[in-house]
Amino acid sequence: MSGYSLVKRLAEHQYLLTTRDLFREPQGLPTWYPGGMVIKVQKFRVALYGVLVENNKVLLATTRVPSGTIINFPGGGLELGEAPLQAIPREFKEETGLDILVKELLFCSQEFQQNPEYPTEQLMHIYYRVERTGGTLITAGNDDDVAQVSWVSLDELPQKRILGVDLEFTNHTSFRRLFR
Repeated sequence: MSGYSLVKRLAEHQYLLTTRDLFREPQGLPTWYPGGMVIKVQKFRVALYGVLVENNKVLLATTRVPSGTIINFPGGGLELGEAPLQAIPREFKEETGLDILVKELLFCSQEFQQNPEYPTEQLMHIYYRVERTGGTLITAGNDDDVAQVSWVSLDELPQKRILGVDLEFTNHTSFRRLFR
């Protein structure tokens, strides 16, 4: 199918598409959508994540999702009426058992990102560098959405089972500089 026919077909069905998506795969569509179609976004989700690096390793969570598990940073969705700097310590404690102090804003997603688990949802992820201040690390998960947490070196960072929005961050210099 030519690029023009693809754009015309998508426009006829009112699918949301970015120029970047046209050239990502040979068919011009992201591979993680059923039938190769881009689904129109209806919701917006802002999520905040804490990036804890100790001994040249970063703390990652294995999170349960409808299709299985994904690897991501400890954190989660911003609740209505909640300030970001209140949400990060709450989410981090819920998922890891650790108390943290937010040190600095590292990165905010810069590309359009659709949630592969809930394709009608657009993702906006914000990452903060955090420092451990107390608590006990619970590696076995939280009996809710987190199956486990683990320390991972820069060389061991997963490239699969991780959302595109998290890959955008881990490939950015704001993340890489934490390992110097």
